[in-house]
Amino acid sequence: MEEAAQEHREQILSRRQHLWEETEELLGLKSDWDKERERLLRQTEVERPLAVSKCEGLRQFLAEPERLLLARLGELDEEIGRRREENATHLGEEISRLSALITELEGKRQQPVLELLQGVRSAVSRYIRAPSAPTPRAGKRLRVGGGKPESGSVGQLLL
Repeated sequence: MEEAAQEHREQILSRRQHLWEETEELLGLKSDWDKERERLLRQTEVERPLAVSKCEGLRQFLAEPERLLLARLGELDEEIGRRREENATHLGEEISRLSALITELEGKRQQPVLELLQGVRSAVSRYIRAPSAPTPRAGKRLRVGGGKPESGSVGQLLL
């Protein structure tokens, strides 16, 4: 029995030794991983200000084109408003002129036959000589950014 107990004790010691060796190996791996993690953290700390610096450089590089584009868009807003006013004025004048001609022709239509025949040539010829004028700047377009229009963007042609 003592012999069997001694054998078990040796097996237990052997197993314990093996487990200590595994533990030491794992502790070594953990230490290596901790060192690698620290190295990577230091590297990210070094690269962080570089990334910020690069981004700041890009922001400064883009600031002037952005300012110019926004200024151009402001100018276009003003031009669109001005053209809208011009077109509204022109259309109002045309509508008034046409309304006056319609009223005059209605009046002529109500006249007795003799007066109607005498004055109809004059009224009709005035209408024929003064056809409706085209809308101001019809066909002219504004360009955003001074370049080629880009489909589906603000850079396309605006009426």
